Amino acid sequence: MFKKLFLFIIFSFTITSIFAQNASIRGSVVDTLQKRKLQNSSISLIRSTDSILVKTMRANANGEYELKNLKKGDYTLLISFPKMADYVRDIRLTYSSKFNLGAIHMETKTHLLNEVIIQAQRQAAVKMKGDTIVFAADSFKVQPNANVQDLLRRLPGIEVDKNGAIKAAGEDVNTVLVEGEEFFGDDPLLATKYLKASAVKEVQVYDRKSKETELTGIEDGKKEKIINIKLKDNAKNGYLSTLDANSDLDHYKNIGGMFGVYKGRLKAAVYGNSSNLNQDSKITA
Repeated sequence: MFKKLFLFIIFSFTITSIFAQNASIRGSVVDTLQKRKLQNSSISLIRSTDSILVKTMRANANGEYELKNLKKGDYTLLISFPKMADYVRDIRLTYSSKFNLGAIHMETKTHLLNEVIIQAQRQAAVKMKGDTIVFAADSFKVQPNANVQDLLRRLPGIEVDKNGAIKAAGEDVNTVLVEGEEFFGDDPLLATKYLKASAVKEVQVYDRKSKETELTGIEDGKKEKIINIKLKDNAKNGYLSTLDANSDLDHYKNIGGMFGVYKGRLKAAVYGNSSNLNQDSKITA
């Protein structure tokens, strides 16, 4: 009797698990004016409750797509294509929903009413541009004095631990660029810890060839995950300062600091360090 009950429970749990992710959304993407099938349209499904990017894919050669094995819940479907206004639709899925949206006709931005364009742009929190995932920073709420680390923690697929180490799509991120360049050196913390989230326009995530490949020109098949921070126009000039001090309140003392100024592509910084661990002090620029 106990064995039959146990088997029944396992069977019920298995059936429930199968149906729990049995919903799907499918359709096709076409150009309203020229009736073209929009191959490689970016299809993104975002969970409404926390803005997590659940699934992303590209439309096939016929402009068709299908998102399978979806869980019950509320979602936002975002479809993007270059020079077209984004298509945004809220969808509520049950365990067995089978949404067929049919042909979605994309309008060019120049032919769309202004209020529709504004609405579409406002809701486009996540976009795909080629192989780059682009997050619109203002679409993710953070505290008024939050830094870039706080912003990154809100972005779907990105993790930041208590020490500032970053992962994107489960891979380590060792390089954080600002406007496509290193920000006062190759330490990601300088950008993520000391830049304000309110200064950020976009966060871009993409794969780049390894440094060895770039130096030698020989393809080694390795990629590294990169985050590039795009600043708002009014935040491209500024300064930052840091001060770090460590002491055991008895003998050991170590004090370090930096002051940097940036204006467009021009960056200048002064670093200072004083320590009685090896009895030296230095200032570099």
